[in-house]
Amino acid sequence: MVVPLHGVPQECIVTESHRRQNGVPNMKPTVRQCAVLACAISLAGCRSPMADAQMVEQMRQLGDELNGLRQDAAQAHQQVDSLRTVVARQDTLLRQLAGMAGVRVAP
Repeated sequence: MVVPLHGVPQECIVTESHRRQNGVPNMKPTVRQCAVLACAISLAGCRSPMADAQMVEQMRQLGDELNGLRQDAAQAHQQVDSLRTVVARQDTLLRQLAGMAGVRVAP
């Protein structure tokens, strides 16, 4: 059954029988095509458990390395702070000695 379209001539409407007569393939997917496509998609989505285990192990190693780097950075920061304290004490001591000796020191 063809539903008439307003303003479209009847000879321009392609019907199912016209497609069969002129050898135009049916563009509707069949059940078999859908099943093959579904199988292909499901097989493409499968991952190896071995690959997953290796990925998890690599992520653990990466996390351990990151924690090690954080600890190293914290230790370096602590050492820099300690060195600043030592330099400040030495600077104060030198200024006191220079003041007692009457030597001018640049600020």
